[in-house]
Amino acid sequence: MSEECLTAYAREAVAAYPDSDIEIAIDFCQKAVAEFVGTSNDRLVKVGRSLKSLVELSAEKEDEFQIEEALRLLVSECKLLVSEKLKVPKVPFGKTQLAMPIVTLGCMRFQQEWMPRITNMNQVGSDCQDNLVAILKQAISYGMTHIETARGYGCSELQLGTALKQLFLTKYVTREDLIIQTKIPPHEKVSDFRAALETSFRSLQLDYIDLFSFHGLNYEEQIKWTLKGDENCMVVVKEYMEAGKIRHVGFSTHASTTFILKLIDMDVFEYVNLHYHYFGSYTASGGGHDGNGNLDCVKFLTQKNMGIFIISPFDKGGRLYAPSNKLRSLTLPEMEPMEFKSQWIWNHNTLYDGNGPILHTYTVGAGRPSDLDQSAVAAYRHVHQHEATVDKLRTVVERLDRAKEEALGAEWINTWWQGLRKAEQSNHFVEHNQIVWCYNQILAFGLYDFAKNRY
Repeated sequence: MSEECLTAYAREAVAAYPDSDIEIAIDFCQKAVAEFVGTSNDRLVKVGRSLKSLVELSAEKEDEFQIEEALRLLVSECKLLVSEKLKVPKVPFGKTQLAMPIVTLGCMRFQQEWMPRITNMNQVGSDCQDNLVAILKQAISYGMTHIETARGYGCSELQLGTALKQLFLTKYVTREDLIIQTKIPPHEKVSDFRAALETSFRSLQLDYIDLFSFHGLNYEEQIKWTLKGDENCMVVVKEYMEAGKIRHVGFSTHASTTFILKLIDMDVFEYVNLHYHYFGSYTASGGGHDGNGNLDCVKFLTQKNMGIFIISPFDKGGRLYAPSNKLRSLTLPEMEPMEFKSQWIWNHNTLYDGNGPILHTYTVGAGRPSDLDQSAVAAYRHVHQHEATVDKLRTVVERLDRAKEEALGAEWINTWWQGLRKAEQSNHFVEHNQIVWCYNQILAFGLYDFAKNRY
C-alpha cells in the first residue's frame, strides 16, 4: 500500500457506505490496516466517524497534506490498539504517595441509571452489568487502575462493588492493585453523612477505600458542615481513617477559583478533583488574578504537594469527543483534539519550561470499553515518543493561541473577565463569567455545540 493513497481510500469508503460507519471503517481498514478489521464494532464505529469527519474536513481545506497526515495518525492509532503494547504509566499522587495512573476510570456513565431507585442487583440488566465488567477489565489491562465513583452516581457504587467482587474472586485483579475512590457531599446533619458513608461501603463491598472525597465543596455553608464545631463530617471521616477504612481524604469542586484556593489553604486535604483545561476552567473560567481560572489553584496545589485530579477533560473541557471542524483543523495533523488535551495535561510542567504545575491524572467517564482507547494510545506516545510528542504539542498550542488572538484580539483576551460579576455576587445567581467564556470559545474555536451545552 502506498501511504499517499490514504486520502483516496477514505473518500472511496465514505462514498461507498455513506450510511454505515462500520462499513466505512472496514472498507478503509482492509486497504490500510487490515489487522484492525477484526476488532470490536464500537472501535469500528469510531474509526468510521473519524473518517467521515476527515473527508468532510478535506472538502473544506485545500491542504491535502494535512488530511493525509491525519489519516496516517489514525492508522497508527489502529495499529497500536491491536498491538497489546498499551499500558499507562504511574506517577506519585502528591503527598499521598500513591502510585497514580495518569488516566483514571470515571464511573458516572456505565451504571443502569442515575436515579436512586435501584437498590439491589436484581434491578440491574445483565447487558448493563456485562458492559461494566468489560469496561473494568479494559481499564485494568491498560493500567488504568484508579477507579473513581460517587454516592451520587445512581447505582454506580452498587454495580461497581458487585463487579469488583467478581474480579477479585476470579483473581483477574487483586484489591491491592487498585486505587478505589468514592465521593459523598457533606451533610448538615452528621448522622445523615455517616449513613451515606456506611451505604457506600456496603454497596462497594470493600474493607477500605483508598481515596475519599467530599463531593462538590462549592459553598461556604458546606465548609461549616465539613469542618466546623465539635461534630462535623470530617470527624466521621477521621474515625474511618483511624479504623483503616479510609486511607486519604480530599475534595471535588466546581467552585470559583477564590473559594478553591481557600479550601486548599486550610491544609486538611491531600488532593483535589477540579476543572482545569486549555479551553477554560468551566465554572471557574475567568477567575484567578489574571483570568486564567484554576491555573492559580493548580500552582498552589503543586506548591502544597497535593494530588491534582483533572475532572472531565473531554466533556466540560471542550466536548472534544465531538470537536468542531475548526478546532480539529487547528490540532491536526499533529494530534486529534482528545490527544491534545491528554498531552497538554501530562506535559503541563514542560510547557512552563519545567516551572509549571504538575497535573497527575485525569478522568475518562467510559460508557463502553473503547472509550478508553484514545487515552491509552496517547499515553503510549507520551512515554515512547516523548520528545516528538512534546514538539507537536508546542506546535498545536502555538496554533491555538494564534487562532484565539486572531479571533478575539490580545486586549480582549487579557481583560474580558474584568468587571464581570461572579455567580455568588449576582442577585439571580447568573454565571456572567461562564456566559462570556462560552462566547469566547465559539469565536475562537467554533465550539458552538459545547457552548450551548454548557449554557
